[in-house]
Amino acid sequence: MGDRKSILISGIDGFLGFNLLRALFPDYNIIGVSKAGHICKRFDPNEIMNKSIELYTHDNLNELFNSKKIDYIVHTATHHAREFESFTEVFDTNLNLGLELLNYSSKKGVVCFINMDTILRKSTNLYSFTKSLFDESIRFLSKNLSLTIINLKMDMIYGPNAGTHNFIEMMIEKLNSNPKEILLTEGIQKRSFLYVKDIVAAIRIILKRENSVSRIPSGSYFLTNPHLNSIKEVMLTLKEITNSSATLEFGKIPYRENEIMESPADDTLYKILEWFPNYDLRTGLIETIKFNQPLDH
Repeated sequence: MGDRKSILISGIDGFLGFNLLRALFPDYNIIGVSKAGHICKRFDPNEIMNKSIELYTHDNLNELFNSKKIDYIVHTATHHAREFESFTEVFDTNLNLGLELLNYSSKKGVVCFINMDTILRKSTNLYSFTKSLFDESIRFLSKNLSLTIINLKMDMIYGPNAGTHNFIEMMIEKLNSNPKEILLTEGIQKRSFLYVKDIVAAIRIILKRENSVSRIPSGSYFLTNPHLNSIKEVMLTLKEITNSSATLEFGKIPYRENEIMESPADDTLYKILEWFPNYDLRTGLIETIKFNQPLDH
């Protein structure tokens, strides 16, 4: 393995986890953790051929940490709390798994623990409630732990093959089916849409800085796009790019309870990293749509 550092990526079978694998593999030894112990089936398996990635399940973390030296952890595993799934599974993934990884980190010499969090209010849904519980746990425990713990709060992330739970992916699928109409809220809420390649780029910088005098201090940061877009603007742009015949009916459904009407505008992390998102909304959406179908124009 040489002098290459080792990174454990939890949720390596998910959208963000696999994109991190793609980007980090050339420079790091990758150890993946997933519930089933496999790479995300949504992606081409040929991409990871000849890559000696070691995979573990949630159930054999003890074996992992007793046999491997882990330098960094990027905790991307998350459970979006579908109604048909047991709420205990949501707590296990969004709270207990993170605590277990953090516990091993403190005992086994992990240098940096990066947690991927959400900007959603705690009371929004079960997903945000359990994610907030882990955030609160980090804040309490970090006072007595020597490793660097960085909590990154994200909003609307998107990119090719993000999955059916992803807002952009869902809207692209709806628009491509050309229904007569799509019922929407007024769409005036302004949210941070951040392309997955920009998220990966920011994490790469954080990891690279960890062994330098310019390392990122422990704390909670917003990994969001300082340029906000309204939901209405996003939907109109998607309709144009997909050339959908669907009529967008704004104002036909109410906002959900505790809806965020404007994402926090905080550029602290970007100032520390001396970096800024590379993808504007339109460019990111075009690249996302191209992954699934050729554009008509």
